[in-house]
Amino acid sequence: MKDKPVILVVDDQIQNIELLEANLVPQGYEIIKAAKGEEALEKLNSNQIDLILLDVMMPGMDGFEVTRMIRQDSKHRLLPIIMVTALRETEDRVKGIEAGCDDFISKPFDKIELLARVRSLLKVKAYNDLMSNYRNELKAEVTKLTGIMQKTLQGSIKMLVDILALINPKAFNTAQLARKLMRSLCERLKIDDGEYEIAAMLSHIGLSTLPSDVFDKYRTNKTFNRKELLMFKSHPAIAQKLIGNIPRLEDIAQAIGCQTIDFSKTIVIKNKRVASMARMLKLILDFLAAEKKHAGNALDALADLQWEKSKYDPEMLEALEVELINAGKNFIIREISPQDIMPGMILVNNIFDEHNKLLIQEGVEFTEILKMRLINYLKIGRKILKIRVLTHIDPKQK
Repeated sequence: MKDKPVILVVDDQIQNIELLEANLVPQGYEIIKAAKGEEALEKLNSNQIDLILLDVMMPGMDGFEVTRMIRQDSKHRLLPIIMVTALRETEDRVKGIEAGCDDFISKPFDKIELLARVRSLLKVKAYNDLMSNYRNELKAEVTKLTGIMQKTLQGSIKMLVDILALINPKAFNTAQLARKLMRSLCERLKIDDGEYEIAAMLSHIGLSTLPSDVFDKYRTNKTFNRKELLMFKSHPAIAQKLIGNIPRLEDIAQAIGCQTIDFSKTIVIKNKRVASMARMLKLILDFLAAEKKHAGNALDALADLQWEKSKYDPEMLEALEVELINAGKNFIIREISPQDIMPGMILVNNIFDEHNKLLIQEGVEFTEILKMRLINYLKIGRKILKIRVLTHIDPKQK
């Protein structure tokens, strides 16, 4: 572990480097110097850098190009970069932001401003490093658990679901909704086969293997580029490969691998049970995606599916329609304390922290893990005024 944060200072004027060094070293920072862009890239790759102070106007490779080169390397995607510049035009700053810099300091710089911006971005860097290490530990745990999962079917399923809940809570919430809807449709269609529900529970497990940057875009609903979209679309195939190695889950694995197939085209799946399971997954996952697009309006989501009804099994689509119409009568909105939350309840209102940042998004299904996280958050002095949830009414209680 490093004793001091390491700052790479890049400037072709030695007096500028010395001035920055004179202000930063007494504050406990270690300085590495570079006089040009090419040298900066070399030192970045041979040292553990925590932050870069980068001059814009340099001979050869300027600061904009250096920033672009740094951002092309996934290892340095989140490395803080502050541009130190005499340029004051808005278009120059926009150019810097587009290149990937995080902040600006104008020449001649103010010492207090310099130190404040450096401290702020180093805090962000420390947080990102913590989350990266946490994700790496979880991925290592996934690798370790994959070997253990071969032992028992029930244990294997539980481990997979727990892994998804830890690595990708958003995907886990969607999988839980898919599982509930799968159970309801199977009951309505008189399909007495528990593996349909297991398939829904494991339908998103492939998302846990996505690269962190692609995962973050999925988590925050940002647009994928073409390469990222292809990676995202590969998650059913990844899940099929992972689950297919577990004894007695071969049919579930194949169904998940086919869960995005458009069945209006000529698709041949010899195993009729797998074909039925895959069609049901396709219907349910498309419905949940459409429901999200329509801000939770189930009937608008159903209309989207009916518009392209050739993609779906007619009997299954009809069962979904009946289920949605009937389900609307079996839910109520209640206001409860966090301690009264039960797994399966759906959050109706967004929950924000004391800085008005989104803590839990409306539409999320509560799990025991999410409930405990919220309660632990409140224990350290934070207050949430009210929790409104959508909860199912047992027909026997009416």
